[in-house]
Amino acid sequence: KALLACMDNPTPTTTFNLHDKDAQALAGEDPADFIVRYFPSEQNAINNTNPLPYTYINATEWEQVIWVRVENKDTGCFSVASFSLKIEQAVYAFTPANTEFCETDYVNDGISLIDLTTLSAEIIGTQVIPAANLTVEYHRWDAAGAIDSKRIATPNNAQVFNGEVIIAKVVNIDTDLLCFDEVNITIRLKNAPEVKPLIDGFVCYEYRDQMRISSGHYLDTGVTGTGYTFVWTIDGQAIPPGVADILDGGSRLYAKRGGTYTVVVTGPNGCSTTRTARVDEAPSITIDEVKVTDSFGDTNAIEVMAYAGPGVVLEYKLDEGSWQDSNIFLDVTAGEHTVYVRIEGEPCIASKVITVMDYPKFFTPNNDGYNDTWNIWSLKNQPDTKIYIFDRFGKLIKQLSPAGEGWDGTFNGQPLPSTDYWFKADYIDPKTGLTKEVRGHFSLKR
Repeated sequence: KALLACMDNPTPTTTFNLHDKDAQALAGEDPADFIVRYFPSEQNAINNTNPLPYTYINATEWEQVIWVRVENKDTGCFSVASFSLKIEQAVYAFTPANTEFCETDYVNDGISLIDLTTLSAEIIGTQVIPAANLTVEYHRWDAAGAIDSKRIATPNNAQVFNGEVIIAKVVNIDTDLLCFDEVNITIRLKNAPEVKPLIDGFVCYEYRDQMRISSGHYLDTGVTGTGYTFVWTIDGQAIPPGVADILDGGSRLYAKRGGTYTVVVTGPNGCSTTRTARVDEAPSITIDEVKVTDSFGDTNAIEVMAYAGPGVVLEYKLDEGSWQDSNIFLDVTAGEHTVYVRIEGEPCIASKVITVMDYPKFFTPNNDGYNDTWNIWSLKNQPDTKIYIFDRFGKLIKQLSPAGEGWDGTFNGQPLPSTDYWFKADYIDPKTGLTKEVRGHFSLKR
């Protein structure tokens, strides 16, 4: 390596202290065991003649080759080597005013990837050498206090910890120019907003006379508190009206159309967190009707009525059962059930809650002591329930209480004929406390 004279206003010659090369020449050996001398030529060094004074003014302008002789005092053995004296324009490294960075991995654990090169322009500053001719290297300290072996290979994506001291080294782009300067910078990491990952999802729609959204998709940042700003975009653009609803001051969004949604959440300290989710559009349907019938046997059956267009294959499920191709479920127990319908191979699911009431499917009012009256006995603990019985023309025949004796098959004291009759019951759902309605039919047999 050259012995440098880095000067504010360089002159062709200057004074060098040749002792500054002693340590390098000795390469770790004990100075007490060796003699170090400097010479103007290799032959002088070999012959140990014409040594130079240790305080020396270069004889060749700007750059001069010097030879060093290192001789063992006891054995007289020696070695020689050369180096250059160089005079260059001084280089400076300036301390940047702000070395705070926002965490970029959003973990807020005091360790983050940051872009150190954002400091380079301020570290170079304004000096005699044009900024375009200088660059900044970033180094870490090692245990021995050396920095060259610890150069950060990717300063634009460097992993650092809060409070770490980094050495910024300003050097010439021209590698023949060797002057440099260093400055220590202490990295401070600021917490980024803690934002939940956005969950990908689907917007469900159906086509009848026009496209209609049957269910959208919520995107939730999970951010609470004050001082936060939220900027939502879709596919890199501002969200047009009708595409999504921004809720809760921006912390949530209800997507009505498919696309790539991105939110940038900025906290009170100026740090931002970016989250992205993909929302796709998928076809869905509406359940038009769910029929509860006993026409397939003595037990309850459910028939689900839904339509999604010609050639569209639907799948059906009851409660936590398996998906099936048939829209009919047999042997359904009494109580509340949920039916689900989806288009085969699509993620959107339509659902409907129905109640299967346990009631007699027929009665025989012949005074034999068996099935002589009809009632919904399973509702006897709800005496306020009203049960209405109709003939096939919709005429009201009887109003009952489930706590009463039931209907004996007469109207105004006259026996009615054997046929089917319909009922409607308004009852209280024990799970929700809400009034619900159930309809069905039964047979009178004589």
